[in-house]
Amino acid sequence: MAKRSGPMTDGELLAIVDAQINDAGQFAGSDRDKHREWALKFFEGKVDFKNEEGRSSFVSRDVADTHGFILPGLLRVFFSSDRVGVYEPTRQHMREVMEVDEKTGQPRRVRKDVSEQMAAQATDYVNYVLTRECNGYRHIRDAFSDGLLLGNGLMKHWWDSSVEYSTEAFTGKNEIEYLSVVNGPDVEEVSDHEIYPDPNWVMPAEAQAILQMAETEPALVIPEDAIPQPPMLHDFKIKRVVSTGRLRISALPNEEFLIERHAKVLDETARFCAHVQRRTRSDLIKDGYDREKIDDLPAFQGSDDFDESDLREDDDWNDGDSAPDTSTELVDVFECYVLVDYDGDGIAERRKVVVAGHIGERGLLANDEWGDKLPFSDIVPEPRPHAYRGRSLYDEMADIQRVKTVVTRAMLDNTYQTIYPQKIARKDAIVASSWGEVVNPTWGGTIWVNDMAALNYVEAPNIVPQLAPVLEYMDQVGTRRTGASDRTQTLGLDALQNQTATAVNAVQSAIFAKTEEYARNIAEFGGLRRLFSCCLKLIVKNQDRPKQIRLRDEWVEMDPRAWDADMDVVINVGLGTGSRDRDAAMLQALRQSQKEYIAALGPFNEYVNIGNLLDTDRKLAEATGIRNAERFFPELSQDEIARIREEQSKRPPPPDPRIVALQQKTQLERQKATGDMQRKAMETRADIELQRTKAAANLQSERERNAMDLQAQREKNAMEIQGMRERTAAEIELDRQAQQADLALRREEMAYEAELTAQNNLLEAMKPSPNPDLNIRGPG
Repeated sequence: MAKRSGPMTDGELLAIVDAQINDAGQFAGSDRDKHREWALKFFEGKVDFKNEEGRSSFVSRDVADTHGFILPGLLRVFFSSDRVGVYEPTRQHMREVMEVDEKTGQPRRVRKDVSEQMAAQATDYVNYVLTRECNGYRHIRDAFSDGLLLGNGLMKHWWDSSVEYSTEAFTGKNEIEYLSVVNGPDVEEVSDHEIYPDPNWVMPAEAQAILQMAETEPALVIPEDAIPQPPMLHDFKIKRVVSTGRLRISALPNEEFLIERHAKVLDETARFCAHVQRRTRSDLIKDGYDREKIDDLPAFQGSDDFDESDLREDDDWNDGDSAPDTSTELVDVFECYVLVDYDGDGIAERRKVVVAGHIGERGLLANDEWGDKLPFSDIVPEPRPHAYRGRSLYDEMADIQRVKTVVTRAMLDNTYQTIYPQKIARKDAIVASSWGEVVNPTWGGTIWVNDMAALNYVEAPNIVPQLAPVLEYMDQVGTRRTGASDRTQTLGLDALQNQTATAVNAVQSAIFAKTEEYARNIAEFGGLRRLFSCCLKLIVKNQDRPKQIRLRDEWVEMDPRAWDADMDVVINVGLGTGSRDRDAAMLQALRQSQKEYIAALGPFNEYVNIGNLLDTDRKLAEATGIRNAERFFPELSQDEIARIREEQSKRPPPPDPRIVALQQKTQLERQKATGDMQRKAMETRADIELQRTKAAANLQSERERNAMDLQAQREKNAMEIQGMRERTAAEIELDRQAQQADLALRREEMAYEAELTAQNNLLEAMKPSPNPDLNIRGPG
């Protein structure tokens, strides 16, 4: 092949990628697809041989049963705690931080290693994002299930940079409220904006009076600002940015993943891998691909380049394209990550190439350099050396399921023959009307015969006791291979009979060993460790703003932009592989040992201290099924332990025990002398108190006598005063009555004198006057 000088053309790149897709597809279609197809069939209760006509069609479900035994235990291993993965720093990160000087109490800037704090924040945040926002439990469980059943459980992790919006409508907002909403940092667009005066506004009385004056006096000039205008209200809609990007993970079906045939493990050493999807033209246009290229792509017509089988139910992988219009037609899309010398410098670099269509008709949709890790991780419970595909439960249990199916069918057929044995009949001795009852018997039916020896039954030999040990033996083989049995979940009471505790523990340890190996392989062999490492890199690289999350009942702001993206990851697999009682017993024993060390060395020693004890308590709480153990046993870092130990070292050393004993002896003698003095003082004080009590009693008695005498004198004086008051009042009343009598008599005398005077005056008037002219004459 001639050497190329200069960059590669798109046609050359498409030819290379096309060849890689075809080679990986043929490799997948040759063995992996058949293995995957039969693994799924065995899991669903099918086998690769048929039953004889009229015989038992029973199928043993050993693959599914073993899968059901192991999967819950694995999930409990990793999800019994809120921290599936724990990040650990790989190097120091010195930064200037503000802290308070212990001596002066003033803030100061110091350079401090923040790597531990950074790792703790990353642990909390990534676990929160994976489990809460990415629905991590579901996707990881699906990958675990595929890994057990098929050998490899595939996961994809990527940063979705699409912007998410939400639309909100507002009505009746004033100017200030309108500006505060539309000027928000996350507001992208304002639409349907209407401005109108407030219909409920009432003009002030002063302004109304001015308007009335203007109506009566047209010549009156009114300033414009003298009449207030109604406030304006706003009705509008806004489009708010909810998210500018987010981490996403997804469990991939095995049939949607291609990898080169020479790959030994799914990591950056793989020269080619691809995510194969079947998507509509409309989805591709939404993703931003050129519409003309999308329209030119051939639609899927119900066949695959590498003869993919229909492996999963409710999957449109091999359905024909019956789209009502071209926008919903399905198109094969290959998202490829390939090592290729695209720029012609002789060194292959990783590129992300997206192609779509069938072989020979594929079109190039995207071609970008790829500097990140591959966006794939695989869960491999039992890896095989120097091979990409791991061993699966189908590999371990398929032959056992076949044997148990055959043996169980034979046992059932033998049971059927015992219940419904073959008949030997003499035709001439059986009434013709009863032949139907002989051939097809009914419950309680009657067979009429002319001779009792006309009908006999063939007794089938009972082979069930001979075949039952075969089933038991195959179960033992399956347990040795996978570690899964009824004892994996719980240990039955019958299994405990006539066995010592040591024997029981030995059996349990042997059973749990295989599950523990599965858990360790999932954690370390790519798997979860790679998943958490890639997710941290994606978050640190792409998240462009701080984010608030709720941790341990508190709102915490996380800003991953300053974190170290290359921190190491440790997956929690120390607990959960056995029973809860076994885990709790082990932790209790460990806790007791730690308490003994702490009692001997002190709670803040540098070997085993109170921080280690708190860690054990959290693990013990997690082993019993309690989540958020930090709420009950808070973390106490070793740096904090060291600081407390340093503070204790600054305190003065303890005194000499002999001096302490002498001081204690002197203190006892002093306390004895002080006690004697206090006793004598108390006796003297008691005598004085007795004399004081007697004197107080005498004084109180004298006071009571004086009070009684004084009260008697007061009552006597009061009675005398009352008598004087009554006499005085009587005398005053007598004087008043005498005066009133005198006054009445005087009034009567004056009235009599007045009446007498009036009579005299009348008599004088009636006397004749000496002047005759003045005499009064009558009419005659």
